[in-house]
Amino acid sequence: MKLFIYLLLVINSILLSSYGNNPIAYYRWIELFFVAIGVMTVINFTEKNKNLNLDIIIQKSVFFNFQVILAVLLAFTILNPEMAYQLESQGRFRLGGSLYSPNLLGIILTLSFLSSLIVLKRNILIFSTFLITSILIYLTDSRTSLLIYAFCVLLLIWKKTIFTKAIILFSFSILFMFLLESIISSVDKSGDLSTINNRLPIYETIIAGIKTHPLTGLGYVEGVRYYLDQNFPQSFWKPPHTHNSYLETLSSLGIIFGSLTLLYIFKILIYSIRTIAASKDNLKNIISIQIIAILLGALTIPTFGNIVNPTFAFLIFFLIEKNRAI
Repeated sequence: MKLFIYLLLVINSILLSSYGNNPIAYYRWIELFFVAIGVMTVINFTEKNKNLNLDIIIQKSVFFNFQVILAVLLAFTILNPEMAYQLESQGRFRLGGSLYSPNLLGIILTLSFLSSLIVLKRNILIFSTFLITSILIYLTDSRTSLLIYAFCVLLLIWKKTIFTKAIILFSFSILFMFLLESIISSVDKSGDLSTINNRLPIYETIIAGIKTHPLTGLGYVEGVRYYLDQNFPQSFWKPPHTHNSYLETLSSLGIIFGSLTLLYIFKILIYSIRTIAASKDNLKNIISIQIIAILLGALTIPTFGNIVNPTFAFLIFFLIEKNRAI
């Protein structure tokens, strides 16, 4: 019920932040309303069907999502390589291209590998998934995703969730990535490090926007995008979003509702950390690690600013089982 109340607060805050000049926000309102209904439906269904293991179903859905994305990437790599592996304006070749956000793709791949530990029964299949996701995450050139992926693997090794052989495989994957990097760097000499630094002007711009409309925010999703388009100081590039879910939340919903949302997220984070520290249940540990991966990924992608984002949907369903404890 707490999760449903939170969603209702967000829904109403969208209306308050729309100002009448943000019609897409009303579409988002309807979209999120049906998400709230769907969440309550799943919760009620699982409560009436005690034998149904929702956690396993979620893990299978995440892994199925990985298989679909893998098929799409493979198909476009054959049909149109530029769409799957694209040279961006910043001079970096990145997997995802026009198909996916590289950061988003990296987070989904991380969640998928974690799901494979539950879904797949044979060690060789898990090792293969581990190796494939490691390579694909590297090809996204998403530093955030690669760091989160490595962090999740270390947590798994610490909790002894995966085998000792995984340490060897992880080391091999890192060596392979360095080899691949040396090959790519010989072709592409223009890789830049400015993307991390270039987020600072985005953050400064959006913080200034929050100060101008502290109570109601700038307008859900599209209002924030419009503000960045009008006020971002660089003319050669306009950011499509804030590159940070937490700033996106505050700027979209305002201080009051945005802070309530962030408080709820903080409670989720604390609960997940406590679960990992104390629990010996592999499934609970993996779900908690997945939630932490999403929350860390939210530092670079607006997970909570656009429900079309599949990681938001995964987060909602991961929370269904935890909802009684938060």
